[in-house]
Amino acid sequence: MQQIDHSLDCLTVDYVVLNQSTLGIPHIIEVNVDALHNLVKAGKVRYLGASAMYA
Repeated sequence: MQQIDHSLDCLTVDYVVLNQSTLGIPHIIEVNVDALHNLVKAGKVRYLGASAMYA
């Protein structure tokens, strides 16, 4: 949360429209997805994009 807040302050915006992420490490995918979900719920990110994910 602190990192996105810093980025939003630097960009002088309230939210980013798309946060693209690569979540290629299987054992931390759940943690990353949870953190990204929290960013959307907080209104800091409008849409998520992901690549290199395992099914």
